[in-house]
Amino acid sequence: SAGQLSEDSVSIYKDVLHNKNCRKKHILDDGTVAPALSMQKKALERARLSLDLERGLKDRPTKEQLAQKNILDTEVSPNLAATARDLKKAKVSDKVENKLTQRPSVDEVKQSGVLGSGLNSDHSDA
Repeated sequence: SAGQLSEDSVSIYKDVLHNKNCRKKHILDDGTVAPALSMQKKALERARLSLDLERGLKDRPTKEQLAQKNILDTEVSPNLAATARDLKKAKVSDKVENKLTQRPSVDEVKQSGVLGSGLNSDHSDA
């Protein structure tokens, strides 16, 4: 009848849908290459990616170059680098805190003549 598809048409339609789904899942090639060449195309793409990776690794900076740019700390092992950084920050923080607690008050600085008397004494003692 006029509104029904033949079995061949249904079969072809199913094959087309199956192939589209396979392409979406990268099971089949996108159709730009003959099926016989698909494997060769994939091998060439892998080879190109491999060469790109090799070039990138060959051109990457050395440890010494990274150390000169302060990107890599070569004084400690990589496993301890984060801990060493945290320790260095803590030491600096402790030094700053120590210096701040030992600094003279505004009144003491005024009395010594280093600071003029035009400032408010509200800011004394840090």
